[in-house]
Amino acid sequence: MAIHFRTELKRGKSIYPDFSYNKPLSLIGSCFSTNIAEKLKEYRFAHVSNPFGVTYDPISIANQLDRLIKKDLFEKKDLFQRNGRWNSFELHGSYLSQNADDLIHRVNLDITNCSEILKESSHLFVTLGTAWIYELKETGNVVNNCHKIPSDSFRKRLLTVDEIVPVFRDILDRLMKWNPGLIPVFTISPVRHLKDGFEENSLSKSILRIAINELKENSSIIYFPSYEIVMDDLRDYRFYKDDLLHPNDLAINYIWEKLCDAFLSAETKSQLSEIEAVNKALNHRAFDPMSPEHRDFILKTTDTMRRLEKNIPTISFEKELKQLLDRIAR
Repeated sequence: MAIHFRTELKRGKSIYPDFSYNKPLSLIGSCFSTNIAEKLKEYRFAHVSNPFGVTYDPISIANQLDRLIKKDLFEKKDLFQRNGRWNSFELHGSYLSQNADDLIHRVNLDITNCSEILKESSHLFVTLGTAWIYELKETGNVVNNCHKIPSDSFRKRLLTVDEIVPVFRDILDRLMKWNPGLIPVFTISPVRHLKDGFEENSLSKSILRIAINELKENSSIIYFPSYEIVMDDLRDYRFYKDDLLHPNDLAINYIWEKLCDAFLSAETKSQLSEIEAVNKALNHRAFDPMSPEHRDFILKTTDTMRRLEKNIPTISFEKELKQLLDRIAR
């Protein structure tokens, strides 16, 4: 009799409409979406991620999607200045700048680029992090980031399912008219927001899950269970970073494998495997760089890169090809 020490979340192969190297992908939401974007970058998928910076709550994410659909650019009125630096309550702290015009230029370039890519994307991955929001008392607006402004400037409260669902129904309807081929994929971040409290974090994630389920009933959105993979499949602190809040690299790689099983065709998986082999070859350092064996290894790798470039027009190994050929030209 087999003994099982965990309950693995099993899915069929490529059960969702697959994505490939032929069209770009867009990601928006919590830091978990950034984790997946890093895997997409590693395997050279065309993509954009979080043009406004990491964002956790559904209202802020919906507002950002609204800006991308409209290509609604920032103006100085959208910013505030504090301690000699400029930022916006709609933006992550990474946009902080001493010059308002520089900030506006930078974020508007990101919006323009991401809007154009979202319009052509096959999939949009939306990662919701928390149902807790902060409203600026002065305006009543939901803020994406408090930027370390004193807490008495904000009102903290929990969103309801009835607040989240209508906002996203409207956004999804407009997204699908704007990009009719787009496949929205919702997921819940496995990052634990324990600064809100254990019970409050659990309640928040439950609200997000119910809201997504209601959205699924009347639309073509997909739910990918990244939250359940970590909480119910992996279910162990050894899959977390030292802060015990964020999934570590082992967990991210496991979720990535599950995502590939769910969304990649056999052909795309084969291409991904070849790119993985190229990545390993690029990181390889030979014991004897001048040996005939190493030269053959380099030439074989460059042949693979050129073939991949020919078969996948969206990728380029121009810089890497030069680096490899320089190694054997010395």
